[in-house]
Amino acid sequence: MEEHSLPLRHSPLSRFRQQYTVHREEVQLKLREFGYTKRLFHPYYPQANGQVEAVNKIIKHTLKRKLECAKGGWAEELSETLSSYRTTSRTATGETPFTMAYGAEAMIPV
Repeated sequence: MEEHSLPLRHSPLSRFRQQYTVHREEVQLKLREFGYTKRLFHPYYPQANGQVEAVNKIIKHTLKRKLECAKGGWAEELSETLSSYRTTSRTATGETPFTMAYGAEAMIPV
């Protein structure tokens, strides 16, 4: 049985790349027309890595303390731990992470 395939220049991926390139060039022309310049930013932010590590350390420590009593129940304890972390105010800001993210105090469902 003979296998047939499209030449690489006619593949769907090739067509997508061509359309993307044309579209990208049109967008860049319009931006220049209105006086905007395109700047590339690298998403790496070294301080954020340290902040994430600190938050993970706190959550991990809290989970360990809670799991000493409830062995194997980490799935149930995780949501409570995250909720308690998000609703505890921080000394640096005086606000809770929940308030900083959503602009309102968290309400505990009764």
